[in-house]
Amino acid sequence: MSAILISGILFGIIHSIQPSIISESNILIMIKDMFNQVGGGLVSGFIFILYLEKSGSIFVPILIHALLDYSYNILGLLVAGVVLGYLFIANRNNEEKLKVTDKL
Repeated sequence: MSAILISGILFGIIHSIQPSIISESNILIMIKDMFNQVGGGLVSGFIFILYLEKSGSIFVPILIHALLDYSYNILGLLVAGVVLGYLFIANRNNEEKLKVTDKL
C-alpha cells in the first residue's frame, strides 16, 4: 500500500510540473493540477496492482497502460474493463479447480 501512495504522489508531482511550465500557469494552478494528478496516480496505481495480482503477470498492467495511453477515448477504458472482468472470471475458475483437486 505504501508503494501505491508514494508512486501516486510522485506521479502527480512530476506529471503536473512540465505542463504548468509549458502553459506558463501560475503556482496555484500548478498545485491544483498536482492534486488532480496525485488522485489519478493513486487510483491507477491501485488498479494496476490489482491487474498484476489477478493475472500473475506484469504484462497485463503494461498492456492496459499502453491501451489507455494510446486510445484517448472510451475504447481504452472498455478494453481495460473487459480484461479485468476476464481476470476475475479466470481467477474464480482457477479457485474452483483447486477446490475440486483438494477434495480428491
